[in-house]
Amino acid sequence: MSLLENFVKTVLYRDFWPIKGQQEPFEHFIQCKLYIYGSILILLILFFSGIRFLGTYNGLKAHLKSLEENPFASAILIKGSFHRKSLNKLKEGLFFNPGNKTVGEQNCENCIPAILEAYPYNSVHLRFLHDDSSIFHDTHEVLTVKVPDNYSPDKNKADKYIQKWITENLQFGSDFFHPEEQEINRSMILSPDLAEKLGYDPRKMNTRPMIYFLDTKQDIFEARKTANHPDIWAPLNETEKIKYTNHAQLFDVLKYFSGGDAIITEGFYYHLCKKFTLDPCKPVEYFYLKRTDAQLTPSEIKIVKQWAIDYFGNTIEPPHFYSNNTECKFQFLSYVSTESISTKCNIRIGVKRLQNKIPNISLDFKDDIPGYQGQEMRYYYAYLYINKDQRLLNNISKLTHFLKKRFASYLDDNQVMTLIKYRKDMKRMDAIFWWFFIGFILLVVTYIVVTFTLLLQTKRHQIGMFKSMGASSFKLIGIYISEALILTGMSIILAFSLSYCIPTGEFYSYNYNMVFYILCILVLTIAGAGFSAWYIVTRQPYQLISYQT
Repeated sequence: MSLLENFVKTVLYRDFWPIKGQQEPFEHFIQCKLYIYGSILILLILFFSGIRFLGTYNGLKAHLKSLEENPFASAILIKGSFHRKSLNKLKEGLFFNPGNKTVGEQNCENCIPAILEAYPYNSVHLRFLHDDSSIFHDTHEVLTVKVPDNYSPDKNKADKYIQKWITENLQFGSDFFHPEEQEINRSMILSPDLAEKLGYDPRKMNTRPMIYFLDTKQDIFEARKTANHPDIWAPLNETEKIKYTNHAQLFDVLKYFSGGDAIITEGFYYHLCKKFTLDPCKPVEYFYLKRTDAQLTPSEIKIVKQWAIDYFGNTIEPPHFYSNNTECKFQFLSYVSTESISTKCNIRIGVKRLQNKIPNISLDFKDDIPGYQGQEMRYYYAYLYINKDQRLLNNISKLTHFLKKRFASYLDDNQVMTLIKYRKDMKRMDAIFWWFFIGFILLVVTYIVVTFTLLLQTKRHQIGMFKSMGASSFKLIGIYISEALILTGMSIILAFSLSYCIPTGEFYSYNYNMVFYILCILVLTIAGAGFSAWYIVTRQPYQLISYQT
């Protein structure tokens, strides 16, 4: 505290307020303030440039690491039609020989597999709905992942690399890969971008809301064109929402996702796109109406019967009321000529009208639990996740030749080739990083030494007077080191503030390199300012006073 107090009294007060002989404001500014403001400005420019360089460098390194860890981004993509077994055989078909550093189909004692894992998956493009039931103009790609089931855990294992990556990148850390059994996990994981578009903030979510999207088996645009709708992109009304939409529960949001916009399980995809189990307009043979809060009164029973006659006509049998009068069953006749009458969406629309008269009545189809067998799945895409060893990546041409020989289908290795180029670019940046870092630090310390040496040359007379009055050299050196640290600290704070305010772009991050950078600056500031002060202050008072300014 005494050091800081002395600094304020002898340095700040002296430099920021005119002294005798310097009553002219401009003269005082030139002689006392200019070097302070100039030093802050120059150091601000230097520190801002260093912070931006380190932030961009760290961001690119972090992006490369995230790409390498992401099975959806650092893999070769195959488009075709195949089963899981045919892909699993690829791991036993190509090997890398560390001895002669070659890739071939011949296995040896020291050879390692060139392909770590094969991930078959399917993809569906969905149109999501806004809160006001308006339709997204863009479609979003939803990928499938394998989830094990309890009935055949050995045959239906989850893809371990994808499971590990997704589990580590979830915002909530929930277990998406619990066994599905026969019940389908009707939930969805969103990418950060899609979650933001849908208005979901993972940091403020206490529940898992429903996500609505257009059903894959219905075409609302064609229906609106046929009906001469004035705007095919208009928000859906309640009837259209019942008929043309499907839903999933928001399970979690990824911290980072490259490769798609959302993730669902294979079982959900199987029934959403291949079967009619989750079809909103699936025909049914019967349905139930139930009232849980009380029994149906005689007048309400009469309303229900009349509603069935008015809405379904002669296509349905008279409702059967159970003895407790809280539930009734409706059975469609076997000779219903118009299938659309007995669809779920048509029944839901009718029940909506009934609920205007009996608000507490609910609909139940009592569907069977949808089953799913992984052996039935046929895949149209696959990611081949190869080792991150650069020696294997150097033989990527042999790997792609092998794959093209095995699959008569489209092979996309652009992602891996981009990753290889990205690595080469990062190696070039690594080569110049330390040269830049060391050169920049030397530039800063040189500026500090030169500036403070010239500054103290102008204060030789004052320093000599302080020493002649008994001030110790150690205290004077400490005062000027404190002045240097304050100027440096102000410049660093301003540089960080400026860097925070100016947009940085996608590839930018802070890490331990930034802390090391600041520590180096502070240490070298102390060393540089200390050396400058020591060079002047350690002289005898008569040597300093003789050069009075």
